[in-house]
Amino acid sequence: MSVYLTLISSLILIGVLYQIRLLRRMNGSLIKLASPERDIRRIAKAERDASRENYRQSEYYAQLIRLLDLKAPIPATRSWAASPDVLLTLLELAKSSKPARILDLGSGMSTLVLAHSAPQSTVISIDNSAEYAGKLPDYLQLMASQTLIFALHLLHRTHQVWIGMTYLN
Repeated sequence: MSVYLTLISSLILIGVLYQIRLLRRMNGSLIKLASPERDIRRIAKAERDASRENYRQSEYYAQLIRLLDLKAPIPATRSWAASPDVLLTLLELAKSSKPARILDLGSGMSTLVLAHSAPQSTVISIDNSAEYAGKLPDYLQLMASQTLIFALHLLHRTHQVWIGMTYLN
């Protein structure tokens, strides 16, 4: 009889454990069904954060335009790699340190800002994109920059090297 009771109590215990496990799974499924409101909150928070960041970048962009005092419009900074806050920092560094030479890895807005903010410097720009290295002389000519710029285009896979030198009076 005691063996029979032990067997029955073991089966009851296994049944209870199975029910607990089943309830936990169902609870997890119900939480997932009720979580869209959490997703909405997460999306709203991400939108607020992105909005704040965009506002900050527009403030930096306005300061950058005012400090550069350019004769021609500059390209939109979002199509280039450097954001307005980085460009503003580069402008301040170039004006305060007055370097003789500047090495810029990646030609683009950073090269244009450095060339304009440090006219006494030789700017050497190295880029792996022919597109961006090719746009640089056109923008420099529009801005009437007097900085000597070397634009190096390197293609690693084909081992092609393009060197263009632009000096605008």
